[in-house]
Amino acid sequence: FAPDSRRLALLTARMVPAGLWYAIGYINGGGLNLRWFRDLVQRLGGGRVTDYAELDEWAARAEPGSGGLIFVPHLGGRVCPNQPDVRGGWLGLTWSHGVEHLYRALLESVAYEYAFYLDVERELIPSVTFDEVRVVGGGSRSAVWNQIKADVLGIPYVQLNVTEAAALGAAILAGHGVGVFEDWEASVARFTRPVRRFEPDGNATARYRPLAAYYRSLLEEHEALWRQLSQARTTGT
Repeated sequence: FAPDSRRLALLTARMVPAGLWYAIGYINGGGLNLRWFRDLVQRLGGGRVTDYAELDEWAARAEPGSGGLIFVPHLGGRVCPNQPDVRGGWLGLTWSHGVEHLYRALLESVAYEYAFYLDVERELIPSVTFDEVRVVGGGSRSAVWNQIKADVLGIPYVQLNVTEAAALGAAILAGHGVGVFEDWEASVARFTRPVRRFEPDGNATARYRPLAAYYRSLLEEHEALWRQLSQARTTGT
């Protein structure tokens, strides 16, 4: 049990196994940003359908780091830690950037936020080591996003065979509670398995390291600016 009482960035919740806890970081709309961008591109394209697979193809054409472009993904405010005045935006735009850089930077921003969470965990428990990340949810379907996260964190990313893991976990626990499953850990192993592993690329990890630091400084060192922008939005001045 190691609560984040200094930075107030991570929630700490009890796990089902006795004596274990897990840290929760939450991005307010990280996945919604993908839909927002997709819908925006569709409107600009006159209604032509653009799916996430096509957007991933665009992102794959851009180099790691998106040519120095950084996106802030908190369009509705930052939750972990609580910074309600923060909003989203791209920083570092030049005429050399294209739509592929815009979208890749959007994906990378979530990975930079994860890197911040990882740093907090390592501060809380200096002896902790991480062998791999197991990814679930809708975003786990994106190979390019999984690779970006592996590269930014420098930790292998493992895609599982399930996306709706919360519903599956609730069903397994309910089954255990009524006696359908005798051993819930064995049931988890029965229903879930790794399907693809993404190894971090050392060169990409090195390129991402300073960009993740820039991203963090944008949020931690410019709170007065975010607050002023928030006041301008609400007052019209």
